[in-house]
Amino acid sequence: MPPSGFHKKQSSHVVSFLDLCLKDLALEADKLSLTYIEALKKEIWNIDTIVQNDTDGYQYHLLMIVKEFYEKILEHYPPNVEQLFAIGKNICNDIDDLILAIHVPEIVK
Repeated sequence: MPPSGFHKKQSSHVVSFLDLCLKDLALEADKLSLTYIEALKKEIWNIDTIVQNDTDGYQYHLLMIVKEFYEKILEHYPPNVEQLFAIGKNICNDIDDLILAIHVPEIVK
C-alpha cells in the first residue's frame, strides 16, 4: 500500500478478481445443475472447510475476502444469473469505494 492509501488501479484489480470468482461460480453452478444460492452455500462451506485446518498466511486471508463477498451476495438470494451478477456488481462497487477510502494517517515522530 502506498503511504497515502490505495489507488484506483489497485482497487480495480481486487474487484476484477472477485468478479472472476463470481463468473466461475456461475459456470460451475450451471455445470452441476445447482441454483446460484446452492452454489454460493457450497463455496462458503468449502472455504470454511479449508480454513478450519489452515489459518496461516495469504490463503486464509484471500479466502476470507472471497467468503465475505459470497456471503454478502447470498444475503440477497439471487434467483437467476442476471440478479447474481447485478448484486455482485453492486457489492464490488461498494468494495471498490471502501478500498479507495483507506488512508494512512500521517505519522508524526
